Amino acid sequence: MNPEIKISHSTKRTPEIDKIMLEGEYVPWQYPTNNISSISEKPKFTNGIEVCTVVVLSGVSKQTGKRVSLMIHQMPYLAGKNDTLNDNSAQKRAKYRNILISRITEFTNQIVPSSIELSIAGGTIAKGVVGRDSYRRSGLESVVRTGRLLQHIINKQLRQDKSINIFQRTAVIALPNIRERNYQTEIYYDTQSNGFYVKRDVEQEELSHLAPISFSKYISSLRSLNLDNKNYEL
Repeated sequence: MNPEIKISHSTKRTPEIDKIMLEGEYVPWQYPTNNISSISEKPKFTNGIEVCTVVVLSGVSKQTGKRVSLMIHQMPYLAGKNDTLNDNSAQKRAKYRNILISRITEFTNQIVPSSIELSIAGGTIAKGVVGRDSYRRSGLESVVRTGRLLQHIINKQLRQDKSINIFQRTAVIALPNIRERNYQTEIYYDTQSNGFYVKRDVEQEELSHLAPISFSKYISSLRSLNLDNKNYEL
């Protein structure tokens, strides 16, 4: 995880969050697929993160030398294998992935390869049923599925540059909420300072549970789930 990334967790609105809301681009959830922001120098923010994952791609523009970002608010089921879906859902997934590949290709073409960073946030796992093991597993896996899919696409775009290891440049900035209470999650990203502000309606003493972690450490913490990496391939 890049030590230069700044991550702050809070239970209330802060001046930094207010500034991002005023100047930034809002990325709303759009049923039944996802929403993808512009590729720009603007701050980005989103809210209402429940069973979704949020992804932020960032890096330095080849043209301007300034940091730009791309934010994605998506459903986790879009990052998995088609053989687990019915025909209608599989078609949605295929359409989404084509859009995703196109936008990530557009992003990587504009960015200095060595500056690319991938950050992932998990939301709240299924209202009313978060205590069930199957939903906990699904929510925890959603971050891995999302990370594997995005890493796979980025690596294909950067395959000529063997020095870039996107796996090592991936961070989980907000762990999925698997507790019994329904905590809302909001993500605010200040592109130019490379700073994340994560707001959750939790008790102050519980914020330590949400601390950021590198993607590799996150996967290691889930070994007991016996995750099948094949499920996360494109």
